[in-house]
Amino acid sequence: MLQGYITVKIDSKISQETNVITPFKIPFRSPRNGIFYFALILKGVYKLSPLSKLLKYCLILSITLLVTLFQLQLYSLFKHKMHKLYLKLVALLFLTLASCQQQGKQHKIVAENTTNASTKQTVDSMSIDLLALQQEGKLKNTHLVTVQDDPVYHSIKRYQAVALSKLLSSYTAIKTIDPKNYQIVFECEDGYKPMMPLQKIMDSKAYVAVSDVDAPKGQLWSEIIKDGHQMKAAPFYLIYEAVPANETDYKWPYNLVKIQLVNNSLNTALIAPKDDPKAQAGFDLFDKNCVTCHAINKIGGTMGPELNYPKSVTEYWKKDQLKKFIQHPASFRNDVKMPTLTNITPRDIDQIIYYLEYMSDHKI
Repeated sequence: MLQGYITVKIDSKISQETNVITPFKIPFRSPRNGIFYFALILKGVYKLSPLSKLLKYCLILSITLLVTLFQLQLYSLFKHKMHKLYLKLVALLFLTLASCQQQGKQHKIVAENTTNASTKQTVDSMSIDLLALQQEGKLKNTHLVTVQDDPVYHSIKRYQAVALSKLLSSYTAIKTIDPKNYQIVFECEDGYKPMMPLQKIMDSKAYVAVSDVDAPKGQLWSEIIKDGHQMKAAPFYLIYEAVPANETDYKWPYNLVKIQLVNNSLNTALIAPKDDPKAQAGFDLFDKNCVTCHAINKIGGTMGPELNYPKSVTEYWKKDQLKKFIQHPASFRNDVKMPTLTNITPRDIDQIIYYLEYMSDHKI
């Protein structure tokens, strides 16, 4: 009869109670008693360790051999030989357990790497819901911001606002990216989607205004009148300190609801021309003046119609009429939302149309 103790070290993750590896002794004074304790150990490891099928089969086979041998009472017939066989089987069990623990650690490393990759992918297409943040009470830490020349209200304005850089830096994943490689997209409730380089925003004193201090009593916002239309400023408005109103590279979206970070490569691959300098010039103008309201291959704003997919605007508009429409939208449609673009020339419009014609052959 075998007697004595086996000292076993079990990883603390099995008990989920401590952070140390605790040795304990298993008494086995008979083969059956030993098998019982081994079965308990293996049951715990089987449930909590991420084992491969091969290792699970090894465990099951080892236990089956032990139980079968001793239940057939071969031990009493071949005592000397069975001592050696029993000890070999015990050694096999502990080697298998050690392999299981190593497999668990490797699985953990793989899981961590997978999590990191998922985090990166999330950053590539990250979206921040401002309304959700407000409901969670995360936009309460505001302070007074004065805009000397507000391009929307055309006057000095005061707002309660949250610093955009502080808001973005509260996301750990954003701290790990290079702002030069990203665009920031401001999604408005009405479909307007202006876009700016993330680096430009991070270098500026940009704020998300949550209320208008100068609004009439009992209201959070003053009304906006644009091209004779009454516009909605709520729920949020992007503002700046020390940015002139005539600086067109800075976007001032109101009716703001979401902020998105998009990797430059994701947008460029779908809407930027390749190996055509003239189309590139048109794309640059389109990107600056049109993409906030119109999409190309589903990239861009939704306030105006998609211009390339599934049918390009150049395929159902005559070129001369399209040019006149871009110059004076109100002369074609009553109560049109599209403003007159006073900052572009007839030559600029020709380049934009050339880009649209180029993209008609590059649909998604």
